[in-house]
Amino acid sequence: MVEQPPPGVYRYAVREEAAVTSEHVDRSTVRRAADSATGAPLVIVDLTAEGRVAFARVTRRAARIGGRDQGWHHVAVVVGDEIVAFPEIDYDDFPDGFPDTPAIHIQAASDADARDLVQRLRG
Repeated sequence: MVEQPPPGVYRYAVREEAAVTSEHVDRSTVRRAADSATGAPLVIVDLTAEGRVAFARVTRRAARIGGRDQGWHHVAVVVGDEIVAFPEIDYDDFPDGFPDTPAIHIQAASDADARDLVQRLRG
């Protein structure tokens, strides 16, 4: 039996204001779902029209920086003070980021985690 170390706590410096905020999310539509391909639990967060523009801007920026640096860049999805998702933006497949995304899909570790995140996002 191999003993696992306790999970670490990582701290990140916040260098900019959030690109997408709670004002960009339609809180009433936040919901749980299952990934159609894998069955993994998901949380779906619908964006407002302004949220789509803001998300497009931040993913385009990440993709372009990735293209310049020749490495994938990440976009942090933060709820409260916790990073709940940290997706990579593949600049080869998405050189302009995600220009018109109606919703963000966040894969949860478990159904219980998905339920908890839905409650937190609905406020």
